[in-house]
This record gives sequence, structure tokens and C-alpha cells, in this order.
Amino acid sequence: MTLYHGKSGSATFDDTSIAKLTTWTLNTTAEVADTSAFGDSFTSHVIGLTDFTATAEGFSETEQTPIATFLGKSAALVLTNSAGAFTMTAICNSFTETAGIDDAGKRTYSFEGNDADGISF
Repeated sequence: MTLYHGKSGSATFDDTSIAKLTTWTLNTTAEVADTSAFGDSFTSHVIGLTDFTATAEGFSETEQTPIATFLGKSAALVLTNSAGAFTMTAICNSFTETAGIDDAGKRTYSFEGNDADGISF
């Protein structure tokens, strides 16, 4: 389930910025460890580390940016919606580019969280 979503944003990889993100989703997860003991009537848990993933979509560029520029690289993400902006550092772990006959070319990026500080809002 998507936790947050929006319609604009940017990703900056070193000196290359992708500022034409048109939609995005942001999901957060937390590790949970079972701390139940023999004889307990109900289970109990403690929260461990948290993580996030993000998916963003934008239009294809007229100039081709080499895939090596962003795939497997760390990016400074800024994802905005009507409430404000989320900033975070993440690694681009997937990239897809599609070009339909009757539609503008689209790029889809997937990111995995890569920052001990997590997400700032």
C-alpha cells in the first residue's frame, strides 16, 4: 500500500539532475522482531530498523542520458506534493523506459533507501 504520493519531484545523481518527475509513490517499512516467550497468551513485538522505497515516473529526455549515470547510483531525491516536500538519499535500483506509438516516452525509476537519517519532510 502506498503511504505517500505526489505529482512532481527531482532526483540528482552527482551532477546530473532529473527534474521532470511527474508522479511518485513513497513507501516505508519497519522490521519487527517477535519477543514472545513460552507461555504468553499473545505475541509481543519490538520495532527494528525502518526503510523506504520510492518509485517515480517522468517523461523521456530528448537527449539520451547513459543508464550508468543513475542505475546503481545514489541520488538526492526531492518528492513534492500539496503538503510539502520529502527529501532523502536513495539508490536507483531499477530503470525502465517505454515509448508508445500514441504517447510520450516515459521513464520509471525505482529507489531503495540509503541513508541512516531516513526521510525529512
